[in-house]
Amino acid sequence: GTDASAGTGGSPGADGTAGGGAEPVGLQAVPWFWSDQYDLTLQVSGLADLAERWVTRPRPDGTEVLLGLASDGRLVCAAGVGRAQVAKDVRMAERLIAAGAHPDPDALADPALPLRSLLT
Repeated sequence: GTDASAGTGGSPGADGTAGGGAEPVGLQAVPWFWSDQYDLTLQVSGLADLAERWVTRPRPDGTEVLLGLASDGRLVCAAGVGRAQVAKDVRMAERLIAAGAHPDPDALADPALPLRSLLT
């Protein structure tokens, strides 16, 4: 079967965090889309049209996550198609996008380096 969803990351909650507890206030809402296509998932976070450079992050299962950087080096998009695990990288990249991160492209491409370590 197929399922699809889209979102923008929630609205500020009464407890001072975005989405009522998910992220600190001050982070930008990030467009997000996913679709399950039988045994594969498609995930996209951010805006691909803002990317001027793409970095490929290989995954152990043979899939890849594409990470888009703006001209100033800011991460603006992440996209991947594959088994459910591809969603972990895309969702972590979404946090980097929301934080306005300017990660090192070589670090983004290194599958041995957890994306979480790039959050500052």
